Amino acid sequence: WWIWSGGIFSAAFIVVSIFLTPRLGVALTLATIIVGQLSAALVVDHFGLFGGPVVRASLSRVAGVGLLLAGITLMRWR
Repeated sequence: WWIWSGGIFSAAFIVVSIFLTPRLGVALTLATIIVGQLSAALVVDHFGLFGGPVVRASLSRVAGVGLLLAGITLMRWR
């Protein structure tokens, strides 16, 4: 099942990138994608999903994602 989900997520990634890049710009689109990936990685690590080791979400890790979100907000500010 995970092979099929990877294909679906990849196709969704490409479609979203195609639609967002003209509206947001390349830098903001890539920054948003990276924040999404890091947020998902934080959740996967915290709960030890997919058989990986459990790495608890610390204040510094959550703050890092928060600062990246603040960066996106500053990039979007007009």
